[in-house]
Amino acid sequence: MSYVALLVFMGQGLTQDTSHCRFHDNMANSLSRTQNFTCTESIERTVRMGSGQPSALAPLRVDAGVIDGTEVYATPSVERDVATLKEVVGQFTSAGTGTFALPTRAVFLTNAATFYRAKEESKDGRRLARWDFTMPREASKYTLTKEGRETIIGYSGSFWADTETADVVRLEWTPDNIPPETGIKTITQSVNYGRNAIAGVSVLLPTASELIVAETAGRELRIKARYDDCHKFTPNSATHLTGPVEKNVATPGENWLPADVTMELRLEDPIDERTSAVNSTITFRVTRDIKKDNRLVVTKDADVTGRITLISHQFYKVMEGGTASYYIVGIQLESVAAGEEHFRVAANLETVGPTTILSTFVPFSQSPDKWGHFQDYRDQLSLPVRQPGESVLGLISPYLRIPKRLRMVWSTLEPPS
Repeated sequence: MSYVALLVFMGQGLTQDTSHCRFHDNMANSLSRTQNFTCTESIERTVRMGSGQPSALAPLRVDAGVIDGTEVYATPSVERDVATLKEVVGQFTSAGTGTFALPTRAVFLTNAATFYRAKEESKDGRRLARWDFTMPREASKYTLTKEGRETIIGYSGSFWADTETADVVRLEWTPDNIPPETGIKTITQSVNYGRNAIAGVSVLLPTASELIVAETAGRELRIKARYDDCHKFTPNSATHLTGPVEKNVATPGENWLPADVTMELRLEDPIDERTSAVNSTITFRVTRDIKKDNRLVVTKDADVTGRITLISHQFYKVMEGGTASYYIVGIQLESVAAGEEHFRVAANLETVGPTTILSTFVPFSQSPDKWGHFQDYRDQLSLPVRQPGESVLGLISPYLRIPKRLRMVWSTLEPPS
């Protein structure tokens, strides 16, 4: 299977300091490559009033993970633990967005944060680079909830990374300008990271997290969590407590679309780093009847479902010592729904457009040496090793913005064995 690169020129090089990009992009690449996973989460909680001694609250041990870019928990088998889990999730909901995954994705999978270099530190015999950052309210998804009313606020924080491996080892953040009506004085959250293998791929996963909430009334709540036995998610009793887990996968027994047919599709969902994530579902609409040997297979206006397999933000050098950024987006088609008929599909992206937004298009499967305006930069553009069934778009831009209604031509492949 071959790559397709979509290269869009959106301005000249950046002038800001990008020396954090080695660590930032390493984490972004790890997040992009992380498949749906679950871990065993061990939670300990304490509460105290004023300067008094902390009192322990009910602990909890539960399966938790990230599925389709969203945090999930498995429903405990003991009713008492179900109540404890709902209480813990409610505490995290009232004090922020997510327990261990979502803020990480916002910082490393978008361009919204601004980074500032801090003094290098040493810990446990390792040299750690530190970067402070700010996330403005306008781009933030950090939400505080009080009596069902949500408030979005900006936040600030830091990350630490090993200077030898470029692995991020810790992320810490605190919201800015908390509204008084929330009853919260300060919030501090942190996540520690370590290497773990998910389906044979080495990625950075949480090893521990902590939330500290200081209320204006004098109460302090502290929640510590440890994550062990992380592995690839397989469907079971996992239940999402804050919204549905949508998994658009073709069911066993469906027919496969035949190989060597052309599908002309229209993108129905925009791809945007502010709203899209790895494993996000994307849909397409068939714009012309699909035929095989003059036989109608799928009619026009049928729905095609796929998912995003990769989002990676990278940089390359331009003239006068500047840099420009580009995105690599992986897409995999999965199923076709035509009325009551359903097909699984394996396909490769061949062409995109035409559109006035796209100035250069390079189909690797047809013209691997044709880079158009970017011939001089081709050695600086890094493309990941493709995964089975994956096609890739490259977007040269400081922002990831692939609009809906974009036309794409795909060619079907032989079903995987």
